[in-house]
Amino acid sequence: MAQRVQQHLGDWDAALYLMNEAILHIRATHSVLAGAVWWERATILRGLGRSEEAQASEAQSALVFEERVDRREGLPDLLS
Repeated sequence: MAQRVQQHLGDWDAALYLMNEAILHIRATHSVLAGAVWWERATILRGLGRSEEAQASEAQSALVFEERVDRREGLPDLLS
């Protein structure tokens, strides 16, 4: 019985490890998407001649990507 309990605990540990890895991938994907949306918004605004708003969107995009890099420091490179 104790051996079965140990096996189940090992299975749960493995599952939790995989979930933690998945969370890192999801966060990275979300950050890339958010930065890309801000950049696309800037492109559209610039096309409409609204350069001041476009610059603000570009700055927001850069901020999102900087935050992503800051969060990833010390983490394994999951996207390579």
